[in-house]
Amino acid sequence: MAFEMLLNPSGVIGRAKRILNDYGADYHNEDELWAWFLDGQREVALQVPEATSVTEPLILQTGVVQAIPAKSHCLIDVPRNVSGQAIRPIARALLDELRPDWARDEGSLVIKHFIYDPERSKSTFEVWPPAAQGAAVLCVSSAMPDDSSRVSNEFSVNKRHANGLVDYTVFRALNKLTGNPNFPVHAKHHFDLFMFSCGKSEDTGLLLHQRKEG
Repeated sequence: MAFEMLLNPSGVIGRAKRILNDYGADYHNEDELWAWFLDGQREVALQVPEATSVTEPLILQTGVVQAIPAKSHCLIDVPRNVSGQAIRPIARALLDELRPDWARDEGSLVIKHFIYDPERSKSTFEVWPPAAQGAAVLCVSSAMPDDSSRVSNEFSVNKRHANGLVDYTVFRALNKLTGNPNFPVHAKHHFDLFMFSCGKSEDTGLLLHQRKEG
């Protein structure tokens, strides 16, 4: 089997087959590997929201509470109004202290601040002044990848995560195997490498050593 560069998702699948030494699909068929790759892209989006960032105009609902785009799973930023004026994030506690009745202010086409508290709700944010009908802002959000990569053979996440997606695919494949006590150990090794590629591992020195030795 020729060595395939990680320029597209099929390269990730090919690299996973090489690591698994399963070129004949004796243990993992193509559908399984693709399913795990697609799961991996979704996991990248959750771990590294900027890997799937989308910047687009968002027409606001009248009032304070706003919904992020339906295809996205979290908000990254609301940098400015579509008309150009800058928007700054603000803590709800600070706005409550400075202007206790802010949510009842008159609606405006120009938004000055936004509040986003992902611990309360990842899918909504608030704006001040409350939005008047026709208000629109530039919204930066993290899109949740779908399954289109298998058809397009294009990444739905930033290509710098290609190596991590190899490790995620191999991790899921090894978790399927039974009968060898080393399988869970190797699976965790690849999951740790995936998390390291997402910037989530604390033991970076050990993982770098493991990747070089492997």
